[in-house]
Amino acid sequence: MANLQRSLDEMKAICSRRGSYYFEPDTVRFWGGKVHDPANKYGLFIESYDNFDRSRKLFAVKFFGPDGYIMAVEPAEIGRSYEHFCSYKDAKQFRHKLTIALNGAAKNFREGKVLNNLYSIEEEGLHTGIYILSDNEGDSIKINTNNFDRFICG
Repeated sequence: MANLQRSLDEMKAICSRRGSYYFEPDTVRFWGGKVHDPANKYGLFIESYDNFDRSRKLFAVKFFGPDGYIMAVEPAEIGRSYEHFCSYKDAKQFRHKLTIALNGAAKNFREGKVLNNLYSIEEEGLHTGIYILSDNEGDSIKINTNNFDRFICG
């Protein structure tokens, strides 16, 4: 199984090498950002930042790819709200369920092959909760974060 687990320092270094300002102090300060849990073996981490009027924190589960590419991963109902998760507990619970579902999927040949070399995650459409996970050879699978009982789409 590929291991995309990264510490916050490793995530910062990868972004810096590729010229990204994502973790630069001015960017973090502007958004009121904080990484609560660094990237797990699937590259999933939890981050909080201020909402638009700075009245409360929002929490997001994000994917950190091997090259520093970052993408929010969330079910459609959360994505459509533009509010992400309202609590750290909710974001952590979602990341946990997603990780368990990915562990189960990795036991299958085709899904395991993609997850073993996971390179990118892209949402299919806007706020659909359906994601295309691709490996470094261009093979892909789809997952449904809206319903973990119907997790693998094909």
